[in-house]
Amino acid sequence: MVNAAPAGTPSSVLGPFHIEGAPELPNGGDLWRGQVGEPLVVSGRVVDQKGAPAAGTVLVLWQNAGNGLYAQQDPSQAPTNYHARLTVADDGTFSFTTVRPVSYKVPDDGPAGDMLRVLGRDAWRPAHLHMIVQAPGHAPLITEFFPEDDEHLDGDAVFGVRAGLVLPFSKVTDRTALPANLVARDTLPMPVCAARLDLTLPPG
Repeated sequence: MVNAAPAGTPSSVLGPFHIEGAPELPNGGDLWRGQVGEPLVVSGRVVDQKGAPAAGTVLVLWQNAGNGLYAQQDPSQAPTNYHARLTVADDGTFSFTTVRPVSYKVPDDGPAGDMLRVLGRDAWRPAHLHMIVQAPGHAPLITEFFPEDDEHLDGDAVFGVRAGLVLPFSKVTDRTALPANLVARDTLPMPVCAARLDLTLPPG
């Protein structure tokens, strides 16, 4: 927080499950692919400090699966499951389908767990979507986004929650209201969960 940019979308913690070299995901692509868990449609737009679209921006995405585990924790998942790189459109817009992330406990069987218990804290992290926003002329923005109905927002074990990163996850009942470029648009079970992420880059 001390090193966060003074303007733009707030930053948050990187976490231990980011990987380099994640596969490319086309804009509108599908990370869910019918796996365990509730599908989630994510869409939004990336702009700079003047509100201009941030063409050429790459979103590095990662999250846990519907069983609460990241790919690195679960040998039944492919090594890059729910990891991707997505290039936004020229107008700054993006969309993709994924699974709705779930809250989980950080490992608490070692010194970190001892510390949490001494402090009277629990080991839960609220559900979240990780993202690194890489844009020409800007430092990378490392952040994450949280559903507003998660019961662990006020007790995040790693202090990652920021008010500006908590979002409504709504239900969409009309398929035609989904982004037209979604690869899975015609096959998603309805109603479907959806989140809107509008990002403002930090100063260049």
